[in-house]
Amino acid sequence: MRMLRMVALLCLIAACSTRTTTSEAPTKEIDIVAAAREAGYSMEHLGVGTIQLSAGTYHDSAAGLDVRMIATATGDLDGDDRDDAAVVLASTTGGTGTFIDLYALLDKKDRALTRGPASLGDRVKVDSIRVSNRAIHLHLLTHAPDDPLCCPTQHVVETFVLHADTLMRRPAEQP
Repeated sequence: MRMLRMVALLCLIAACSTRTTTSEAPTKEIDIVAAAREAGYSMEHLGVGTIQLSAGTYHDSAAGLDVRMIATATGDLDGDDRDDAAVVLASTTGGTGTFIDLYALLDKKDRALTRGPASLGDRVKVDSIRVSNRAIHLHLLTHAPDDPLCCPTQHVVETFVLHADTLMRRPAEQP
């Protein structure tokens, strides 16, 4: 009987020590906006590979490429209860166009993962951006059929969701 109690006590001690050693320390959320200003973004659609922002900008005079962050918003995009970032970048390649692209930067424990781009267009103006209900909502000024390239006049609302690590556009709405 005494031996049985001793074995039971040892089992209890082992179970308690197993619980304390297998529990994970809580992971700290990263500053997602700061991470967005320093992240790498794919620019394959412009033929230049991945660029690395520094303080929200990138410049490569040899490639004729200038990129700057023009808008961000935060909120949970992937359902993990961690703030992610929606990031809008404006890129010029030496010509007259300014290409506007949307990216998602996901907070994945101790690192940030970039998803995108989703093209918003050439010389589109971003009036506002917000994240809610796991979606990115943008109010944009885009080109109506008869607008000159310099001067968009059509107001649209675009909504994007993250689906299988890809930014997917929902049909445009009129504001």
